[in-house]
Amino acid sequence: MQNLLNALLNAWQSNSADLTFLRSRWRDFVNANPVETLDATFFNMYQNHPTLLTFSQLRSFFLPQVPHILNGLIPYIQHLGNSRNQGFDSEPLHFVTREVRCLCREAMLHALNNPKTSSQTKANLLRALNLLRITQFNYENLSFSPEEVLVNLPFYLKKADVLAELPQFLPVIFTTDELKCFKTPLSTYHFTEDDEIVLEKLLVMVRKKHILQTLKHFVLTYPIEDYTKKAFAIYISLGEIVPWAKHSFIRRLLAVSYQESRVLAITKNNREGTPLHC
Repeated sequence: MQNLLNALLNAWQSNSADLTFLRSRWRDFVNANPVETLDATFFNMYQNHPTLLTFSQLRSFFLPQVPHILNGLIPYIQHLGNSRNQGFDSEPLHFVTREVRCLCREAMLHALNNPKTSSQTKANLLRALNLLRITQFNYENLSFSPEEVLVNLPFYLKKADVLAELPQFLPVIFTTDELKCFKTPLSTYHFTEDDEIVLEKLLVMVRKKHILQTLKHFVLTYPIEDYTKKAFAIYISLGEIVPWAKHSFIRRLLAVSYQESRVLAITKNNREGTPLHC
């Protein structure tokens, strides 16, 4: 399987003559043995192979194949639903699993909206989609009901990104060097697909872990319940429901980082008597 995946991804990258054949073989393997094939694709190749380093690349590779692998995707969703972990997990596998579930939700919605998908397949997809609902929680010591936050998730996510401006999240801001590519999107608050890819590359596993751990600590220790519910909503949606680079909290964290870097630069230049150049 590893050899097939390497050959397929290399052919996809170079658009070689072997791509059609290798892609067909991969689809056959997915439909015949979905757990082994998709686990190898998602958990062995994603973020390890140079063509699948970002979620955008994984999405570009996977979504066009969905109409051809529905027979395998449905049992794979059942596998994901049965093996998921909803606890405050900080292992790298957990971050990938979040993104795989997010991608599979999108894939199923594409298939459900495709007029070529049969009625029976749509019914099976709806049942599988229901398995990925976030309804089970292992969170301890919470002062509120996590289920209540989930039911009202859009409400709690509304303006939740402003939490990034609190000093508790200063340890997870981006560095000045990391911000150099984002001056235009931050000044216009408009991110292109290329900007998102750059942001995805900054969101490595260590940073994701740090952000989730900081959110967890905030949820468990901050005294204002309305804020902790918003932080919890961010926690359960990051990568799971909204891709990391598209999440409003991450975008606001980037903006806060930019403002902090500007303040530090102004302070330094005022101290040294050097004019600041924008």
